[in-house]
Amino acid sequence: MDNKDNPQIQYTFLKKLQLLWYVVWRVLFIVGYLLLVAFILLIGWVSFFDTGRKVPIATLKLKKDSQELQIALEQYADRYGNFPTEEQGIIALVEKPEIPPIPKNYKPILNRKSMVLDPWHTPYILKHLPNSDYAIITLGKDKKEGGEGKNADFNIMKEDEYPKEFQKGGK
Repeated sequence: MDNKDNPQIQYTFLKKLQLLWYVVWRVLFIVGYLLLVAFILLIGWVSFFDTGRKVPIATLKLKKDSQELQIALEQYADRYGNFPTEEQGIIALVEKPEIPPIPKNYKPILNRKSMVLDPWHTPYILKHLPNSDYAIITLGKDKKEGGEGKNADFNIMKEDEYPKEFQKGGK
């Protein structure tokens, strides 16, 4: 008797071939799916770390900080009757001042010290201006007084005075 004429052998062969095709198809589907997920993650990663941003990340933090600190300073003045002194500094929004005038029943206005730090993790400097206004100064990327460009000291409250590196499209 010839094997090719045996229906049982042919049926078994077809089942094995069908099973092999199913396994190959599933493996290709899973590999394709994983490649698609990897591609989507790669696109997201590249767009997140895009160096050609229109507005630098530091600028976004400076703008956010200027708004938050302005509100916090006004709350401090409302609660304690005056702004923190230059000697007390902006840190008075987070920690009880040790230099007079020390507010009675002090409670912090802000709950994290990181909220009074510039994008380079240096505390902002509070300056009182002659017109009874105030300025919040960052020392810039170099964390030192003076400097130019990204290293310049500037008032974060006046966006039009930001160095060009921190303005839209700045390099």
